[in-house]
Amino acid sequence: MSLLKRLLTSLGTTLIVALLVMGYFGFVPGLSDIMGSNKPHDLGVRYTATDLDSVNAKLGVTYKVLPITALGAASLSETGSKPVDTTITQEELTALINDHAAKWKYYPIEDAQVKINQNGAIELSGILLINRWEGYADSIKLPNDVRSQARPLLNLALSNPSVYMRGTLSISGYPQLTIQEVRLGYFPVPENLVQSYGYAVEAFVDYAANFYNLKIRTATFSGGQLRVVAQIPQEIGLAPPIKAASIVWAPTAASAISSIILGSIAMIALNSSWMEKIKSILPDAVRKWFEDFYASKSEMALENKTGQILTITKKEALSYVIALTTLTLAFSYSSVDTLDKIISAAQIVLATSIIVEFTKNYLITVTARSMKIWTEHRIWFSGLATFIVSTIAFKAPFSSPSRNVQHSANVTERSTGLLATLSIVFTLVFAMIFYELTVSGISNIGEIGLGMCLLAALFDSIPIKPMNGSDVYVWNKVISVLLFLITLALNIYWLFLL
Repeated sequence: MSLLKRLLTSLGTTLIVALLVMGYFGFVPGLSDIMGSNKPHDLGVRYTATDLDSVNAKLGVTYKVLPITALGAASLSETGSKPVDTTITQEELTALINDHAAKWKYYPIEDAQVKINQNGAIELSGILLINRWEGYADSIKLPNDVRSQARPLLNLALSNPSVYMRGTLSISGYPQLTIQEVRLGYFPVPENLVQSYGYAVEAFVDYAANFYNLKIRTATFSGGQLRVVAQIPQEIGLAPPIKAASIVWAPTAASAISSIILGSIAMIALNSSWMEKIKSILPDAVRKWFEDFYASKSEMALENKTGQILTITKKEALSYVIALTTLTLAFSYSSVDTLDKIISAAQIVLATSIIVEFTKNYLITVTARSMKIWTEHRIWFSGLATFIVSTIAFKAPFSSPSRNVQHSANVTERSTGLLATLSIVFTLVFAMIFYELTVSGISNIGEIGLGMCLLAALFDSIPIKPMNGSDVYVWNKVISVLLFLITLALNIYWLFLL
């Protein structure tokens, strides 16, 4: 094994281990969800519709729906004022928090549980919605000094992580807050960091307890209950979360699994020794016609060329057009219930296809050419056929209508394996971007792009010819197996959990 190969193996293994560690602590979208680090800690507090009705009856607040397009402070209104002196159970408080998260577009936590222990210690768990923070701060007109102190703590999270907090709180005038533990995902926030931001959290609680028509005079926690004396608004208006309507795509698990299995078998069969045996029993004229036809459509051989590494040849341009058209039609067909919706879906899918298919393959082509390996993009006949069949049969496009082809003169196992690995990594990076768009509510392009990337990454990582994963396996078995397991796990998460 050459020194360069050992270095690349060490680097690849280190990066994958680092990715897994970061995923475990909740810093990698998708992977963290699979590991469970972005799932809220279960405090054992269960609420029902009766709990919500009960707390609403105690508070006597009425709610109205504001326009869904309202932003910032316009998304929240309070009118009237009334005194309240009541006791709220931990189940009722949990129900109220989750009800507000469903009604208001900027509520900063969801899937919450609040546990109030006998000794007065409070535990809070839920999903911290980082993407709602700025809107929430604008809505309650949070002062800039409090925002600036809270922002570094929020910046520890790369997505919307699970959060767990334990401490004590009482309000009698200014809040008295003690934070004993904070976890983001499985990551325990260091105690010194928690303490350094304790004042900011206390200032935030004080502001939140006294904004608009809400004035909390006293609040004490113990024995599963909150005793509160306050002035509260008579009516609250909330702008609801924006529901992403239009094109949200994910195949059923059964369809996707069938497409993946049969597509893989078809690709392997088309390029196996069995196909050679089948061709050998055909008449010479038929066999020659088939081989000539297959070769003319596949165009898997290149003449050695020189030129600008950024150049797109005429054949490449045609290949990109055919590939993008195929991807657009396939995923548009798969994402709609009726054929008359394909045209409207095609606009979004085409944009996604350009981002995924063109950008990834063009980057790989440029990278290969910079390594003195002339590479061009070509339509892949067997891949195209498998792609179309899987689309029509299962509405889960699997395979690839095109691939990058290299001139063999300067090709080595190392270069081929490295380029194949980069192709998979680029696809996974795009998948993370589309995942972020999806969880941020931009599901039109997020869902399509996520599915497109995850299926493509799995196809490319299967370590069996003719898939690119076989090139990775020949070059480095450790990286090959890790990439395959990662892409397989991400697809399982996408199909069964997301």
